[in-house]
Amino acid sequence: MNIYFAAAMRGGRDNLATNQQIAAYLARLGHDVLTLHVTNHDFERSEAELTDRQIFARDLKLLAQADVVVAEATTPSLGTGYEIADALHRGIPVLCLHRTDTAQPFSALIAGIPHPQYHCAGYAGDGWRAELEKFLHDVIRKNKP
Repeated sequence: MNIYFAAAMRGGRDNLATNQQIAAYLARLGHDVLTLHVTNHDFERSEAELTDRQIFARDLKLLAQADVVVAEATTPSLGTGYEIADALHRGIPVLCLHRTDTAQPFSALIAGIPHPQYHCAGYAGDGWRAELEKFLHDVIRKNKP
């Protein structure tokens, strides 16, 4: 399955270690993570060679290839919110994960999206793993002939 992994980049990298774990876990499960660049430590250097429009075009091209979107949205990001909305507009199922063990409350607007292909789940520690497995299982089950 092609998975578009979305997470904060320019907005903050506080959750980078968890983002890397999630992307690596998806790859170990045999999925093609289309956006591994999101988890690079030095993304600024590689992205400095691209214009904002090139980044936008690249990311939306990758999003169009996705079977599902997994978004880690603990760190607020306009880009991640846009990717979630665009995926839902395209009919792509979205799992939005966010940490519950932080002082900052999670966005009510993002948590409350009333879309049948959207699931938002809070987690602590490595609780993202169970949410991710359930989401993928449900998506695969719904798409079986």
